[in-house]
Amino acid sequence: PHLQPKQKPKSEKYGLPADVHKKVYYFPLCCGIMIKKQKDGGDMIELKYPFDEKSIRSLKAGDAVSITGIIHTGRDKFHKYFADGGRINVDFKDGALFHCGPVVVKRGGEWKVVAAGPTTSVRENPYEPEFIAKSGVRIIIGKGGMDAATLEAMRKYGAVYIQAVGGAAAI
Repeated sequence: PHLQPKQKPKSEKYGLPADVHKKVYYFPLCCGIMIKKQKDGGDMIELKYPFDEKSIRSLKAGDAVSITGIIHTGRDKFHKYFADGGRINVDFKDGALFHCGPVVVKRGGEWKVVAAGPTTSVRENPYEPEFIAKSGVRIIIGKGGMDAATLEAMRKYGAVYIQAVGGAAAI
């Protein structure tokens, strides 16, 4: 017998476009971090889009940073789509990718990101080294860290992983 799905796909269930996984949502983000000094007493490091390789390579583990500019979001389906040869409509060169679980709602006929918080980055490990190599991305923001292969790709191509605080999804 023909089996019917018990529920609609999430995209339909929440009124999202069926091809939502092929899109890259972007929004200007200026991190409103209250920290003005690093743990060692130094000033917070300000990074502004586009992010240059020299600034990224000068960062050290534990540095506190403030990021200003356009940050693109992408999760599991985005990474798989890219890895499978899918075409994306944005240029990540010298940009930032936020492993993010955005809350997107339709208001007045337009889709709006109303909250965005980090999602666990480890799921992207199978795809991330190739994405870094092909896209030219400089900053990856997420929660929980990345594996050795991804960190090696970051070293090789001049990118950095920035740990975001989970549970603070308001933008």
